[in-house]
Amino acid sequence: MKFTSFVTTMTTLTSFAQAGSVGVDLFHDGNCQDQFKAITVYGETCYTGSSVGWSSMRVNKYDTLGGELTAYTKNNCGDPLAGSHGYTVSLGACLKDFGFVANAVGLQD
Repeated sequence: MKFTSFVTTMTTLTSFAQAGSVGVDLFHDGNCQDQFKAITVYGETCYTGSSVGWSSMRVNKYDTLGGELTAYTKNNCGDPLAGSHGYTVSLGACLKDFGFVANAVGLQD
């Protein structure tokens, strides 16, 4: 029993160690001009910490090999009814044309 717990713990820790992160600038406008917040999104997580939505975003740094950054309409990345738009992680590109105001963003490694 203790061995199983140890293996489970180590597997979980290894998963966290392998998960990357992405620095993202959030913008009120749809063309990455009117920045209002800089955030970090960690691999396999959902960022929901903004009290206002955004219409475009830009990756300013990343610690991951690839992955997809997905914007969501609802403040919940796991809601199957939320609209979403995914982008390949690309440094410096303006990620726009969501078709909605985003309220959450997730990173899938």
